[in-house]
Amino acid sequence: MSMLQPLKDLSANIVTLVFNIYNFEHLDGSYTSDMKEHNGIHWCVRVQSNKTAKTQKRRVSIFLVCNPNNAGTEWSVTTSFGFRLMNSWGHSRNKISSLFVHTFSANENSKGTNGFCAWDDLTAPNSGFLIDGIFTIEFDLNVSSFTGIQKEKISKEIYDEFIADGKLIVEEKTINVCLALLADNSTVLYDKFYKANPGQTTFEIFEFTHDAVLGMVSILQMDAFDITLYNYRELLELGQWYKITPVMDKCEDFLLKTKRVSIDTKLKLSETFQLHYLQFRAMERITCVEHLERILDENFDIEEKTYEALLEKMKLLKTQDDGEICSCKRNHHNR
Repeated sequence: MSMLQPLKDLSANIVTLVFNIYNFEHLDGSYTSDMKEHNGIHWCVRVQSNKTAKTQKRRVSIFLVCNPNNAGTEWSVTTSFGFRLMNSWGHSRNKISSLFVHTFSANENSKGTNGFCAWDDLTAPNSGFLIDGIFTIEFDLNVSSFTGIQKEKISKEIYDEFIADGKLIVEEKTINVCLALLADNSTVLYDKFYKANPGQTTFEIFEFTHDAVLGMVSILQMDAFDITLYNYRELLELGQWYKITPVMDKCEDFLLKTKRVSIDTKLKLSETFQLHYLQFRAMERITCVEHLERILDENFDIEEKTYEALLEKMKLLKTQDDGEICSCKRNHHNR
């Protein structure tokens, strides 16, 4: 099972990278593995251990290194990952790291653990970690976002021939898709593709428009796609219907940034689609008692939890000293 299994509902792009370290017992200093490509980004592992250390104190440090292709001077790759040292005696003997949540950048392109384990634990006879001098490390890696990296565009012809293994038909239009990618991000689609209709590769979708489904596919493939005032609502509904977190996150990010959606609307959206951070930020922007009272007066259908949160905000605002001018520039003395 992936170390990132608890993140399956939060992320789209979990992959396991396997690195073999050869002649490990002769390591002295730093060793960098061969590169593995994932998401247009090259990854490798750096292992460090020095012979000069006293035998009983010699330890092994392990780091994941990020080397993006086509990167500018300012780039970042936001990830969560963990690693395990594989033991031939069985999974129960593996050494497992803690979970890292890290943003790689040009200034900090590696992350891991200094002195992760003792040298003797890995090299002792019958330790199970060395097989013919080969030491294996597996990384469970999730890439949630990146900036400053230009993805090489896969031509439609190559995508259709080598990656796409299914079709979605929406409004009599066909979208070639990788069914496994969609299923990895949606338990609903997984059940639809592989449990309810095993072997089937063409599926009709009636619940949403072609543009919304195409947007979903683009977001999951990390292709360029803009959330707008005209499509965010349907994409939220699609993301909720199919339980696709990356789509929900993309829409929430748009709502956090835009000023063209009212606070009232953001609050309603936050409770309808369980966008907790959006609700938190919308609450932060309510700095006036009159504004808050208007929201309560005009929105009788607000759910109980949101209503209670607004009442708590009301208490906080009313603790202001009498006569204090609030951020709405009005004096609410003796209200």
